[in-house]
Amino acid sequence: MTAGVAISERNKPPYRVVYESLRKSAETAGPGVLIPPRAKLARQFNVAEGTISRAIGLLKDKGFAYGQQGKGTYICECRPKSAKIQQIGFLSPGFERDIISCSRGFNRIFHEDENYTVLAYTSQMSLRKYRDIIENIADSGLSGIILSSIASLDGVKDGIDISHLAESGVPVVLMGSPWPGLHCDRVLHSRRDSARKMAARAVAGGCRNPGVFLEHGGGCDNGNEDFLDELAYTFGSHGIEIKQENIFMLELSHIWVENPDPFIDSYNFTKKELARVAGCDSLMFHSDGAAIGALRALREGGIEVPEQIKILSGYRSEGPESAQEEPTAVDGRPEEQARLAAKILKRRIEGYEGPAEVHYVAGEFVEGKTT
Repeated sequence: MTAGVAISERNKPPYRVVYESLRKSAETAGPGVLIPPRAKLARQFNVAEGTISRAIGLLKDKGFAYGQQGKGTYICECRPKSAKIQQIGFLSPGFERDIISCSRGFNRIFHEDENYTVLAYTSQMSLRKYRDIIENIADSGLSGIILSSIASLDGVKDGIDISHLAESGVPVVLMGSPWPGLHCDRVLHSRRDSARKMAARAVAGGCRNPGVFLEHGGGCDNGNEDFLDELAYTFGSHGIEIKQENIFMLELSHIWVENPDPFIDSYNFTKKELARVAGCDSLMFHSDGAAIGALRALREGGIEVPEQIKILSGYRSEGPESAQEEPTAVDGRPEEQARLAAKILKRRIEGYEGPAEVHYVAGEFVEGKTT
C-alpha cells in the first residue's frame, strides 16, 4: 500500500488530506493489506503522528479499515459502511428556553450534515449539577463540546475540576467568560456594545443623572470594568457624569441554588436602598434578571417606571417574566452566538489546529416598556 509524501492541499485539514490519500489506496488494494506504521506515514506525509492516527481513525469509521491488537491496521473486505455519527455535547446551566434558543443556532450548522447530532445537557441553574456534568462530560465519548458557561463567580470556577476536560483532547468551545485552566475558543456577546447602546438610548430619552447596577458574585465580575467604562465614556461624550454615589454594587447570592430566583437579590437591594436609587432618572443593568427585580421594588415603593425612572438592560432574557415585563434591553442574540460556536467547533473537529480564538457578537437594541 502506497501513500503520498507531502501535504499540498492547503484548503483542507492535514488529517483529511491523509485520510483521502489512504482511502484511495484502500479502494485499489486487496482486503487484508496492512497499512504502513504511523511513524512511517508521518514521515511520508510530513505531519505529526497524531494527524496520522486521526486519519486512520476516520478510515476505520468509514469502513475502509479495521485494527488487530498488536498487529496493526488492515484494509477491510466489506467497505464502505455508514459514517459514524459525530455527537456534540451542549451544556447549559440555564433552562429549557435557553436550550431552545441555542438549538436554532446549532441547527444552522449541524442539521444539514447527517454526520452530526447535538446532545443537550442542562443543570437547571443548579451549581452542583453543573459541576458534576463538567467533571464527567469528557468521558461521554463526545466528538466536541460547547459550554454555555457560568460566568466568573468568585471562587466558584475554582471549585470545579476542569482539568480532566482540559486534558481530554476533546475540542471545546466556550460561550461566555474565560475559564482558568481551559484554553479553548470562545464566543460571547460584547458588554461594551451593550453599554454603548444603552447609554445612547438613555441620553436620547433625556437622561441626565444615570445610575448603574454592577453585579458581584453572580457572574459579571469580569465584565464590570468594561461595562462601566463604556457607559462612562458614552455618557461623558454628552457631558453627563456617572456620579460615584449612583454606582450600586449588587451582591448576587440566590442565583446558583437548587430553586433559583433571578430577581430576588436586585429586588431586596433596591427595596433597601430605595431612596438612593430613586435619585436617578435612568438605571443601567447587566441583564434582565436584575432589571426586573429592581423594577418590582420601585413599583412597590410608589415610583413609576418609565415616567419617573427609566430602566435599561444589557442582556435580554427569553423567560416568561421578561416577556411579561418587557424591559428595554439589548438582545445578545444567543442564536447567533450558538451558530458561531457550532461553526468554530465543527472546524476544530475536522482538523483545524490554529490558535484559540475569541469572537464577540454585537447585540440588537429592543425597545420595551421601561423607557
